[in-house]
Amino acid sequence: MKSKSLPHFPGFEEGQHATSLKIKDENGKDWDFRLSIRRRGYKKPVLSAGWLHFVKTNNLQIGDQVHFLREQDTTTGGFKYKIKLTKQVKLFGAVIGFPPLPPPP
Repeated sequence: MKSKSLPHFPGFEEGQHATSLKIKDENGKDWDFRLSIRRRGYKKPVLSAGWLHFVKTNNLQIGDQVHFLREQDTTTGGFKYKIKLTKQVKLFGAVIGFPPLPPPP
């Protein structure tokens, strides 16, 4: 994940470098991840606990795209997070593109 995406995720408690992150996929399944940053220097966000299981379950391959969406939660006033996957479109083994993402609701 790119460091410029960090402000769009939940904040960290004072002095902490990791937090829990619940994300709902396109099928409505909740996934629990651990979002962490380095303790010093460059604060690149990294998903750890739960991420490998998500990758295997969704058969993600190198080149597939993962999109994280943040939406206002009208019941709590906070934010809820969603994840959308875009699998490569291949023709005779060659990547020819990606299907378009549906517009946000």
